[in-house]
Amino acid sequence: MNVINNPHDKFFKETMSNIDTARDFISNALPENVLSIINTDDIEIVKDSFIEKDLKETFSDLLYKIKIEEKTGYIYILFEHKSYPYRLVALQLLKYITGIWDMLVKQKNTDKNGKLPIIIPFVFYHGKEKWNICQKLSGILEDSPEELKGYLPDFEYVLYDLSKYSNEELKSGVILRIFLELTKHAFAENFEEKLYEVFELFGELKGKEAGLEYFETAIRYIINTRDDLTIRDLDQVVKKTIPERGEYLMTIAQRLRKEGIKEGIKEGIKKGTKKGIKEGTKKGIKEGTKKELVETISVLLNKKFKTEVLPVGLSSKIESCDVEQLRKIRDNIFEISSLKDVEKYVN
Repeated sequence: MNVINNPHDKFFKETMSNIDTARDFISNALPENVLSIINTDDIEIVKDSFIEKDLKETFSDLLYKIKIEEKTGYIYILFEHKSYPYRLVALQLLKYITGIWDMLVKQKNTDKNGKLPIIIPFVFYHGKEKWNICQKLSGILEDSPEELKGYLPDFEYVLYDLSKYSNEELKSGVILRIFLELTKHAFAENFEEKLYEVFELFGELKGKEAGLEYFETAIRYIINTRDDLTIRDLDQVVKKTIPERGEYLMTIAQRLRKEGIKEGIKEGIKKGTKKGIKEGTKKGIKEGTKKELVETISVLLNKKFKTEVLPVGLSSKIESCDVEQLRKIRDNIFEISSLKDVEKYVN
């Protein structure tokens, strides 16, 4: 399986880079008094990221150019991937806000008087624990005498804490709702149970190309976020919620397997030797191919013989097969007339 180094980052950016989805989110997440002075019809994504390399596993960001009372302004969203609140997030925001202003000054994107635009800082949090940190920069500073407060920088950020919302309260469009629910439950122990509710939402996107594309985006996020779920597990959920997507799920599984092999080859090429390439290829095959073949065979056999799960003994034998044996089973799947026939390939 092709494991993405930071699946939260990829899922966040693929979802929130869609202007309609971004508009939907901003309209639902910002306070009413702020929304009243913003033109949500005029939103533009600025492609730059301001996160340092060593923090990209912890944060993602997106910058939107907007109109605030007919003047150019910005909304900066910092997406925190940690499962717990980060105490110094306001300090991170201060660095990124000044970085944005630096960029705008260099690009000469200030007003005619040289004044800097307003940037609304926004923290998107989806960890297990509720956010219990002050939303002002001054909240991380030592208490100071009243006489010194005028010398201290301060601002407040908007917080969107997913942990405090129930599923019913996540009022939004379907794609945004899927994104919010998946990220909300990403660290939950009962994640598979929650998937039934999420996948049912895909039923509302039937026949839409965007729906199929986003289904793949969601599957990739799930596979790369949850080590405890396999394609076979997902297939069980799909069968009970959106059975028409079953074949598409297997297509995605095959694509992920191929990508896993390619990643292994790339890793070998980085080592710069034929041996390295061979080792990388083997690693890709070992980690991607066998697991995917076992899952693919199990799903195909269950579909063919209309069973929920394979007999435990047979399932164990399939899992103990080497890659060559598994390929033979897969390639001869249409010749197999009963589960008993599988025995000749696994012995």
